[in-house]
Amino acid sequence: MRKGGLGTVRLLAGAALVLLALAPILPAAPASAQVPGTLTLDANFHTISVVASFSQAPATTTLEYRRISDSTWRSYDSRLIYVDTRASTPRGTNWTANTAKAKIFGLSPNITYDVRITFDGTSVLTGQITTLDTTPPEPSLRTVYVATDGNDANNGLAPETPKLTINAAFAMAQAGDRIWIKPGTYVLTSQAVLGANGTADNWIRVTKWEGEAGNVIIEGNGLINGVILLYGSYQRLDHLTIRKAGNEVVGVTSYPFGLKSWRWLDNNTITDWDIESPFGDAYAGIYASGNSERTIIVDNYLKRRDVVAGNQNGTGHAICVKQETGGTDPTFGGRHIVWHNTVIGGSDGISDMGEGDVRGGWYRNSDIYENNISWVWDNGIQFDGAAMNVAAWDNVIHSSMSAISLDPITIGPAYSIRNQSYDLRDLGGPWGAGRVGYKAGNSSNGMWYLIHESQYLQAEGGVTPGNNVAQENSGLASFMILNSALMSDRYVIETTSMVGNGGIAVTDYNVMYTTDSAKFVQWWYTRYLNLGAYKAGTGNEANGWSRNMASLDWVNAANGDLRLVQSSPLIDAAAVIDGINNNVEDDTWNYSGFAPDIGAVESPFTGPVPTPTPT
Repeated sequence: MRKGGLGTVRLLAGAALVLLALAPILPAAPASAQVPGTLTLDANFHTISVVASFSQAPATTTLEYRRISDSTWRSYDSRLIYVDTRASTPRGTNWTANTAKAKIFGLSPNITYDVRITFDGTSVLTGQITTLDTTPPEPSLRTVYVATDGNDANNGLAPETPKLTINAAFAMAQAGDRIWIKPGTYVLTSQAVLGANGTADNWIRVTKWEGEAGNVIIEGNGLINGVILLYGSYQRLDHLTIRKAGNEVVGVTSYPFGLKSWRWLDNNTITDWDIESPFGDAYAGIYASGNSERTIIVDNYLKRRDVVAGNQNGTGHAICVKQETGGTDPTFGGRHIVWHNTVIGGSDGISDMGEGDVRGGWYRNSDIYENNISWVWDNGIQFDGAAMNVAAWDNVIHSSMSAISLDPITIGPAYSIRNQSYDLRDLGGPWGAGRVGYKAGNSSNGMWYLIHESQYLQAEGGVTPGNNVAQENSGLASFMILNSALMSDRYVIETTSMVGNGGIAVTDYNVMYTTDSAKFVQWWYTRYLNLGAYKAGTGNEANGWSRNMASLDWVNAANGDLRLVQSSPLIDAAAVIDGINNNVEDDTWNYSGFAPDIGAVESPFTGPVPTPTPT
């Protein structure tokens, strides 16, 4: 039986009855002055973003959800609800002031859910929303054909009369078109711009000619600024090889702030970006700029150098989005999904720009999950920016300088859940040696969470030691680290100056270990050399552990197998968190045994071992 089963519930109920019988009769509490606000829901494939406004700071906030076909509500841990009363942040106005914000995880695609949030036990807000379908609608108007033996004078509307160039096919595209490209190599000397808009029911799809063997290779000459630009709405690009650009390979933009949305890229091979630029992070494999919204990037393979000579670690992010306050409608943007991609090389793996802006970076309700990221100069994943209900989970990051950056989180909450990282190393980037697991700080006080993370940060061959969690710049507040396994060769946590916003900084149910006997945790400049001193000095880690996980618990940490051996006491040692490892539909997140395990991987684990370091 799991902990907290019926036996425990009955005991607590009996104790409560005794207390009520002995307590004096008290006057009824006054009715709450809370005035119901508004509930805003926004869904992705496997999550729902919840934002609920209130008239005054609530004493209690509860969140519940269910499928519309269910009679029973599922509960959500109140610690993961960010009740945000800040009028402003160190970076500017808080556009989410007086709201409760949360992200519901572990849901199924294309299912309708009820959501209910309650303030002070009396003020109830309810809503209903359907999660996204994982397949966009198939176009139904016509098929436009492209072939290496075609002719742009052809009408392109039959296999016998194909267009010759990608540019000519794009120029005739309209809503409901499928642009079929016959296998072969197409060398572009100018960027191919797809500017036509599809519709919600009739997308424009660019893909490989159905039923033909071989690959479609679309490449630049290494000089043009981009190979393909998606400039309209409801456009899909899939099953293509796109490569060799002077800066970005695939550009997704809404300039001049035309409020374009819904671009879908899946099952593509995208390589050899940023060939001409001496240093251009925005010149990425996929670059979504100009306040673009709903860029969906699924099952792609991105590699910085494939047919062009050069290192994998170098300039240009593999995937990058850019969001800033400017534009005709500052509430537009964000809502991106980056799911199940392989990333090899670049400056950052999955990154953003506009990170200092209160509406910057990934902005809002974006999901980054189940990606494998390696050989990047700086951050495997960069959260930096507004990060309102932005989440990364089940990612594997290795052979890179840093795993995840939360530096800064201007609005929040940002969630990092069940990610695994190992073999973090300095690859000679322009920032110098600076190995770190999680970057934080930089004058920000938005809430962020690390939950069920596993990180092995150990120096090899004279590499400079690094911290698991490090405050890189001044100013930090409001974070929780729960149920995680963090092993370092310097500080496990190093924080310095705190900025106040009524927030909290909590760690508990973690395994924390360092091989440096002179360092363990630095908490707001105070150094604690062991777990006992950290507990006594801060009140944190009442249920924490300290042990060498590499030698005692993980199957093979050096090679990235961070599963727990069957004899590990970390099995069933974590706390139940409703909405993370309980009350979720994703079976890989529900715990087995009496309680969840500490770390990212629940035992027994039957899934694949993380991809090994490429040679």
